[in-house]
Amino acid sequence: MLPHASYPLQIAAKLDTGTINQSVYVRAPGDKKSKRARLNWLLRQLPAEADDKLIVRAYWPGRSPTSEAPLKELRDQPDVLSDGKETMKVVGFEVVRCVDLGARMGQPRTFIQELESAVPFFYKLVVENLTEWRASPPRIPDDRANAEDVAPARLVSE
Repeated sequence: MLPHASYPLQIAAKLDTGTINQSVYVRAPGDKKSKRARLNWLLRQLPAEADDKLIVRAYWPGRSPTSEAPLKELRDQPDVLSDGKETMKVVGFEVVRCVDLGARMGQPRTFIQELESAVPFFYKLVVENLTEWRASPPRIPDDRANAEDVAPARLVSE
């Protein structure tokens, strides 16, 4: 794990497919009510130059299977991730980048060079732009004048 990073970066070299997969899992914001608002929170954090390079995977509650779509497609059609899951709320997102090395995967020097360039690229493109969602602290309404009006059970979250 990278010190002070909001989210851990996952790296997997898949020898059978000749790919280097990089990903970061992001917990969906709990204060957003709709699926689209939760997705837009993530999309605002990802730069436009990442559109052709990334895939976003949505995680749903329970045993519901994940859904995924290219970032570029999500910017145009954000509802594509929630097809068939209209009654569910997304619980998290995984931002994925896959580097296809093909036959070059078998060459140790090429693999190491590609890995050494792919990881900082993904970190700079994605991970350093992501901020962890945090719930906002409860606010004390102006009309609360007595001590019992500000008891923890009476405070409201906005």
